[in-house]
Amino acid sequence: MNAATDDTVPPCANSSSERAPAPTPSSAPPTSYDIDEDRYSTPALTTIFPDKRQIAETAVDRLLARARSKTDLPANDTGFTLNVRESTMGRTSPA
Repeated sequence: MNAATDDTVPPCANSSSERAPAPTPSSAPPTSYDIDEDRYSTPALTTIFPDKRQIAETAVDRLLARARSKTDLPANDTGFTLNVRESTMGRTSPA
């Protein structure tokens, strides 16, 4: 999966790949990270949205637990939402 972390990169990279397509594995469609505006790119990019509230709560809880017990806690999953769009599904015809 190609995840971009800068809000200007995914739309530019994606639109340039439409003008001059480069070989890319079909299993690695363009995907962005936490950028809702990617729905306006062409094609609209699939976007990963992390659960920021859960990340913050987990970080504080882990920091407090570590300060109290001086031990590291095992890793945990804070969750995310995957908003699948054209970059993954392909284009759909207008209704």
